[in-house]
Amino acid sequence: MVSEAVDTFNEMRGLGFSPRVETCNELLQCLVKVNRTDLFWGVYGEILECGFLADVQTFGYLIQAFCKEGKLREARELLDEVLENGWVPDVFTFNEIIGQFSRQARFRRVSELLHLMIAKGCMPDIRTYTVILDGLCKNGRVEQGLWLFDDLKERGYDPDVVTYTVLLDGLCKIGKMDAAGELWFEMHRKGLSPNKFSYNVLIDGHCKQGNMKQGQRLLAEMYDRGCEPGTVTYNTLIAGLCLQNKIYEANDLREKMLEKGLNEDLITYNTLIQGWCKQGNVLEALTIYNELLEKGLDPSVSSYTPLISQLCKEGKMQDAMTLFNEMLKRHLIPLSCTHDDLVIGHCQQADIVEAMLMFNRMLQSRLKPMEDTFRVLIQALCGEGRVDDALSVLDEMIEKGYKPGVLVCNCFVNTLCGEKMNETKICFERVIEIPRR
Repeated sequence: MVSEAVDTFNEMRGLGFSPRVETCNELLQCLVKVNRTDLFWGVYGEILECGFLADVQTFGYLIQAFCKEGKLREARELLDEVLENGWVPDVFTFNEIIGQFSRQARFRRVSELLHLMIAKGCMPDIRTYTVILDGLCKNGRVEQGLWLFDDLKERGYDPDVVTYTVLLDGLCKIGKMDAAGELWFEMHRKGLSPNKFSYNVLIDGHCKQGNMKQGQRLLAEMYDRGCEPGTVTYNTLIAGLCLQNKIYEANDLREKMLEKGLNEDLITYNTLIQGWCKQGNVLEALTIYNELLEKGLDPSVSSYTPLISQLCKEGKMQDAMTLFNEMLKRHLIPLSCTHDDLVIGHCQQADIVEAMLMFNRMLQSRLKPMEDTFRVLIQALCGEGRVDDALSVLDEMIEKGYKPGVLVCNCFVNTLCGEKMNETKICFERVIEIPRR
C-alpha cells in the first residue's frame, strides 16, 4: 500500500500536477508510521522540488523520521529551530522524541522536553507518559515507573491497556509476579480488557518463574475471552516447558498450535532444538532442524549453537564440523562457546590437530576461550608429548588472565619429569611469574 501511494504521487508529478500541502503531509505521515524512512527522504526531496512550502506538520514528520532512524541530535536541533520560528509541533512529535530519549535512558533530556512542551502549550497525554514508563522499565527502573504510574492516577490521568501492559512487562521482567497480578486485577476492575500483548507479557512472566499451570490457565482464558493467541504466545509457553525439561509436553503444545491454524516461526524451531539438545536427544533436534530448512526458513546462530554443542558432547565431531562450516557459508558468526565446544570435542576424540586449528581460529577472531578449554587442550597436548605447543597454550592462558590450576601443573609435572627436567624448570618459572603479570 505504501509503495502504491508513492507511485501515485510520482505519477501525479509526472503529469504536471502539484499536490496540495495536505496531500504531501499525509504521504509523509504514512511513511513515518510504517517506518519507511528509506522512502521518506526521497519523497520529501521530490516534494521540495515541487516548490512545496513546509508547515509545522511537515516539520513534525521530519522530526519523527529522524527519531525513527535514531538521529536524536538532528531531531532535537530541528525541534529547537521549529520552536524558534514560533511553531509548536503536535503531541505526537513530542511523544516520538521523548520516547527515543527514554529508551536510551537519557531522562534528563526527557525532563527538559516535558517542561518545554508544557511551556509551549502542548500538554502531555497518557501516551507521553507511557513512553516514559516504557523507558524506565526497559532500563531497570521499575520502582520509578510504579511511582510515576501512581502519580499519574492521582493527577487524573486514565492509564489505558498499553500503559498497564508496559508496567506489567517491567514487573514480570524482574520477577515481581505478585505485584503484576495486583496490577492485572486492577486493570480488570477498571473495565479494561487485556489484549494479546498483555496476556503474552504475563504468560512470559509466569513461565520464567516456572509457573506453567498459571501460564496455561491464561492461555485458556485468552480463548474464553475471544482474544486469539498468536505464535508468540505459544512460543512463550513452549520455551517455559523446555526450561523445565518437559520437552514432550512442549512438542504436544506445538501440535495444538498447528491444529489452531498457527504456523511455527524460527523461534519455535530454535526453542525445540534447544529443548531436545538439553535432553541429550540430538537426533530429534536434527529432525526439527531439517523441518526448519524444509519450511524455507533461514537458520540463525541460535539454531546451530545447541546442535554443535550436543554433537561435540557425543563425540560426533564430523557432524559438528559440518554444521559449523554450514554456519560460515550462511555468513553466520559462531559464538565463542561454540568454538570452545569444538576445541574440547576434538581433544576428547584425540584429534589434536583439529583442536589446535580451532583454538588458533579463536585467537585470530579475538575470542576468549574458557578456562576449561585451556585446561583440556593443555592436557591433550601433554598427552601427545607436544610440550612446546602446551607451553604456548599456557602462555595464552596466562595472557588471558587465567591462573593454571593444580590439574594443569600436575599435567606438566607428569609429562616433563624425568628426561626433561630443564623444560619442567622453565614451565614452573612461568607459573611462578603469574602474580607479577
